[in-house]
Amino acid sequence: MIRAAVIDDEYIVLQGFSTMIDWKRFGVELAGTAGDGITALQMLLEQKPDIVFSDIRMPGMDGLTLIETAARELPDTIFLVFSGFTEFEYVKRAIGLGVIDYIDKPITVAKIEAALLKAIGQIEKRQQISALRDSWEAGREQLLDKAIMDLLLAGENAAERCEELFGPDWNRIQGVTVLAFSGEQPSWREHESYRIVNVMNGEERLSVAFHYRLSTDAWEERIIELAVDERNVFGSGRTYARLSDAPQSYREALRALRYGRFMGDTGRTRIEEVEGNVQMPADMLKHEEAVIVSLRIGDEEGLT
Repeated sequence: MIRAAVIDDEYIVLQGFSTMIDWKRFGVELAGTAGDGITALQMLLEQKPDIVFSDIRMPGMDGLTLIETAARELPDTIFLVFSGFTEFEYVKRAIGLGVIDYIDKPITVAKIEAALLKAIGQIEKRQQISALRDSWEAGREQLLDKAIMDLLLAGENAAERCEELFGPDWNRIQGVTVLAFSGEQPSWREHESYRIVNVMNGEERLSVAFHYRLSTDAWEERIIELAVDERNVFGSGRTYARLSDAPQSYREALRALRYGRFMGDTGRTRIEEVEGNVQMPADMLKHEEAVIVSLRIGDEEGLT
């Protein structure tokens, strides 16, 4: 529900707002009132209303100073002011502060309701824009996830679409590492030295790290944090400088995870630890790859 507040040093105005306006009819709750600017500021910061009606002239702190101060902490709050005919200069300053409307005195129920409807309309418009933005961002993220999965499967052939959706930081990428998880992928904190995107391919749960710097303590520290948590069982592929080698890191991560699962390891299994410096050919078929992995770990059932 939309929440409103009223600020005026005249008791009769506050009473009128409280009793003569049918707030519920507009889907609004009257969250608070105040009779001076100082008390009002504290109330606004506590209640965080969506709409504020305020007189311009008040003891302690005038309405415009109140609005200027409160708006720094409440950037989404809509402010409306009461003004007299002789206060036009104040009204101009109020508009400069972002006040969306003013109610000229004498104040009537009709004027208040008209101003209230205007404020509600602006809030609804903001919400629609916000919903559209969220929907657009969600759609863009889904497209990015698909493009990155295509990069892991097709390599350089999918790089152009990936670059378009990734954004301007694409040109900063110096390497890529793929992690494969047995359970849910972790959430990743944003960091200046890398960006990590979680993707899924069927039952495969992957985290793809795009490094803006190839060697950083922040990356190693985060991996160690994950590895010491026994709930995280994952395999990591090698880090490759060329994005065209992303499919190689992807397949290595899956193999490392399989090694780790078979051996009952918890935490991280690095492909370098189980395969050494010998790398499988990039064009090896999945069944050929599975045969070699099964032989290495002595998995007779898997080999069969």
